[in-house]
Amino acid sequence: MAIHSSIKGLVVLLVVVIVVSSSSFEASATTFNVGGKSGWVVNPQEDYNHWSQRNTFRVNDYLYFKFERGKDSVLIVSKEDYDSCNTEKPLHRFRGGRSGSTIPLNRSGPFYFVSGNQQNCKQGQKFVVQVSAAVLPPTQPPSSTPSKPPQASPWIASPVHSPGLAPAPAPAPAGNAASSRSFGVALGIISFVVALLI
Repeated sequence: MAIHSSIKGLVVLLVVVIVVSSSSFEASATTFNVGGKSGWVVNPQEDYNHWSQRNTFRVNDYLYFKFERGKDSVLIVSKEDYDSCNTEKPLHRFRGGRSGSTIPLNRSGPFYFVSGNQQNCKQGQKFVVQVSAAVLPPTQPPSSTPSKPPQASPWIASPVHSPGLAPAPAPAPAGNAASSRSFGVALGIISFVVALLI
């Protein structure tokens, strides 16, 4: 009898450890500082496209552009406008807060970024980000950036060939629905195992 209850206890403990371990491995969004210490400038320390190619971007990651409001902006444009540095009809324009703009990567595929200043774009202040389809749970941008970036403005970029933008729901706080589902599943598994052993 004592051996049977010890086994029950070990099985329950094992189930709890497995569930807690698996829920702690959930991926979290990453905020990338575009241009590193240089920020969003004409001549960054590292070419923007080189930087972009050596990083992996996923849906629900963020890009933080550091620039002074009124001195520049960030545009998301079509491939054609990217190639020609056309700043007249962006898909979306980010003018920045006190210290820049935080932009969510809210779909997979390419994003074409250019400076709102056409001359800066022609001098190379532009780059492409390829976002993989692996979806991360939506979160608030991490506050681990050197100077806390302003809240990201939620939006959904239409596919490059479709005009317009549609508003998206605000990013969920860190304790999101995926975590709640994981907790509910864990609780269900534990309850089931306990019921079987009683």
